[in-house]
Amino acid sequence: MVRLEVRHIDNPGELDDVFRIRHIVFVEGQDVPSDREWDGLDENAEHIIALADSLPVGCARIRFPDGKAKLERLAVLPEYQGTGIGFAVMEYLVEYAWKKGVDEIYLHAQLTTLDFYSRFGFAPRGEVFDDANIEHKEMFLVKNKQNVH
Repeated sequence: MVRLEVRHIDNPGELDDVFRIRHIVFVEGQDVPSDREWDGLDENAEHIIALADSLPVGCARIRFPDGKAKLERLAVLPEYQGTGIGFAVMEYLVEYAWKKGVDEIYLHAQLTTLDFYSRFGFAPRGEVFDDANIEHKEMFLVKNKQNVH
């Protein structure tokens, strides 16, 4: 049985692991341009790492613009996708955001991932938009309220 740990990074080496995972998943795997992936916002974000038996296999970042939580760059290495790691990272992020006292959490979901995020109660909002040649839709979750499409 795999021992899974999801937490904030706690050293620069783990940040390097996060960047390596994002490079593999987004730049190599989805052809996201490097200048789009490295958008200058990492310095002011909090970074989450997922470790399977102490190996870095997943990550995400969270920022708090305008008093809301924005979940970004959720990535799981291809060989670990479908194993529940992304689910565990999302549970961690949502719980953490609520503890920080926000009333809304939002993210920009690739269209192929809408069902995944809806499992956490996220609802789509707005029109489909292009980001790095991948169609996305904003999704949101409001604390203690029914989401309105």
